[in-house]
Amino acid sequence: MRETIELTKQAHELKYDAAMVVTPYYYVKLLNDDVLINYYKTIADSSRIPIILYNIPQYSGLKSLSEEVVLELSKHENIIGIKESGSVDVAIRFAQITKHSKNFQVFNGNASVLLHSLKNGCAGGILGSANIVPSLCYSIWKNFKENKLQEAEVTQEKLKKN
Repeated sequence: MRETIELTKQAHELKYDAAMVVTPYYYVKLLNDDVLINYYKTIADSSRIPIILYNIPQYSGLKSLSEEVVLELSKHENIIGIKESGSVDVAIRFAQITKHSKNFQVFNGNASVLLHSLKNGCAGGILGSANIVPSLCYSIWKNFKENKLQEAEVTQEKLKKN
């Protein structure tokens, strides 16, 4: 945790807008909801920039952050969102349970289901595919925001083919 706090300080000095903090992957058997809430709150309390939770179960060794953890952390003034890279269904569920949180947004991590996640409450995506086909990813989001759903669908299909 100390290293993560130090890295958020460095990110602040470099004028980052936010820091994405991955769920710890060590001592997995000790990572219950209370430990995870304390971990993220301690980092958020120490950080001079906002924190985005990064839920990536395939690498953290956890099934997923629980709804209870995400809901509790969504109330913290310095935790502004979550990138959900495990399941679009989980991202949608997180968006549903946190929709009343003041400054918290849910981001999908899978470009192939970006439009589906947007239609179901996610704010956007933090997508690896955006490094390769940024215009397609942006077009889906922009067309969705402008209620041009047919154009968004066409672009989503193009993205799936890339």
